[in-house]
Amino acid sequence: MTRVVKGISQSGAAGSLAATLGIGNDTGNYSIKSPDGSSVLLIANGVFSLIYNGFASADFVNRILLDENAVESVRYNDRELFDNLDYPSLDWGNRVLKDEYGQVTANWSDSYKSLYYDNLSPSVYWNGGYLFDYNNVTSVDWNLSRILVNDIGSQSVNWNVDYLYSKTTGAATVNWDEGYLYDRDTNYIHLSWMAMNTYDINQIISIDWDSRLLRDHNGWSGLSLDWDNRNLYDGNGDIAIDWQYKHLVNAGNTTLDWNNHFIYDSSNVKSIEWENRYLKNIYGFVTINWGNSNLFNNYGIPVFDWNVGVLYNPLTFQTVLNLNGGTVTNWGGSILPASGSTHNLQVNFRNIFRNTATLANLTLNLPSAPKDNDTVTMKFCGAVTNLTIANGTVGYPINSASVGQAITLHYEQGEGTWY
Repeated sequence: MTRVVKGISQSGAAGSLAATLGIGNDTGNYSIKSPDGSSVLLIANGVFSLIYNGFASADFVNRILLDENAVESVRYNDRELFDNLDYPSLDWGNRVLKDEYGQVTANWSDSYKSLYYDNLSPSVYWNGGYLFDYNNVTSVDWNLSRILVNDIGSQSVNWNVDYLYSKTTGAATVNWDEGYLYDRDTNYIHLSWMAMNTYDINQIISIDWDSRLLRDHNGWSGLSLDWDNRNLYDGNGDIAIDWQYKHLVNAGNTTLDWNNHFIYDSSNVKSIEWENRYLKNIYGFVTINWGNSNLFNNYGIPVFDWNVGVLYNPLTFQTVLNLNGGTVTNWGGSILPASGSTHNLQVNFRNIFRNTATLANLTLNLPSAPKDNDTVTMKFCGAVTNLTIANGTVGYPINSASVGQAITLHYEQGEGTWY
């Protein structure tokens, strides 16, 4: 048999439903009990409660839900959630979150939408687009202004216009959109990394590192150094030093070539060749050979050999004055030798060989029956590759001759040797 009382069904013998509902079992109280006899719904003094393990679980009059320890968990009349210590955690009516001390940590209402520090000052205001530091000073405005703010409240970064600012003066120091660095005090450009230029205090380009140029105070017209092409420029914009080709330059003309050991005059004619130890006149002829101790006239003809102390007549090549042996009135002339030829050297005589081209081979015979202190001088206008000195003993090897070289031998009778 089944009985139904206001939606509650119970199967069994007649009268068992009343026992199950416990109607009238408690004086002035009414309850609905579970099969084990414990009350699950208690109506006491007109107050409705849900009972779990002997403790109230729901208070319908005060609109409270409690945990198993009878500690409030939900107060849905006030729209609050509580932690296990009965401290409010969430107020969804006012749209706030609270910490264990009951202080608001988040507010998601329409007006504020904020997160808070433990000192109740705002940390994040996402409705307005702000971040704040602990002292309630704006740190970030990510809304329309798009700025980062320093600890004194002035902007440090504006990523809306791509600027960085000085904390000291508030002036822009970096514009990363156009690629500029600025002076914080004057707002003058220091550097443009897009144009690859640096500027002096007068806003004139000082360095162009794309073209690899240094410029003076005249800017574009004042080129001072081109390190790509290895040139230095004077104040007129002309190359002064070309260290690629190792030249010193004046008004477009090379004055010194330190790679080839040349110095030039204003007509671009070699004046000094310090490798060969030559000084040259305006016609390009050697006038001084300080390597071989010779002076020459304007046509390159020797006139003085200060190695042996002899002055020559440039027309006849005869000795005019011998500083070692007095004046000589008839001391021979010159010889034009051919390669492979043999010539006899004259004693106490300046033997001049006027070859201009280099000779491969040349044989020279020393004088026969020389006397003590006899002298033989050989002067070579051209080079000789293989030189043979025959008909006598020479104290040191003489195997070749260079251009302009003079060789003087003195006979030592006691040894029978020329030195």
